[in-house]
Amino acid sequence: MQMIFFVVYGVGFAVVTALAAQARGRNFFGWLLLGLLFGVFALLAVLVMERNPEQSANQSSTSTTLPTATEAAKERERLQRERDAADANFVENYKGRRIERDGDKIKVLTKRFSNVAEARQAIDDGQA
Repeated sequence: MQMIFFVVYGVGFAVVTALAAQARGRNFFGWLLLGLLFGVFALLAVLVMERNPEQSANQSSTSTTLPTATEAAKERERLQRERDAADANFVENYKGRRIERDGDKIKVLTKRFSNVAEARQAIDDGQA
């Protein structure tokens, strides 16, 4: 019975010590081990320590800010406009090739043709 009490006591102080150390920017697992070995003394040591300024600076510099709902909506609208612009030039898929409008010409990959029939013929002949 006494052994169980000491184990629960040790684990309890270890967890509390590790959480306090983590809040001060220290290593969680290192202080968990110290809390398990030294109990209340490790907890007191953590509580009198100052915060680790290097750890706090690293955490703040690596954290990313999430976009607001308005920014996310604007980004979605911009991406949709880009997709719509790409689809506006789309004519058709012919045998796995994308035939697009390029100004007054028709384009398949990098070759340009005067009309869709010529583009299809070039695809059939293996030229595009």
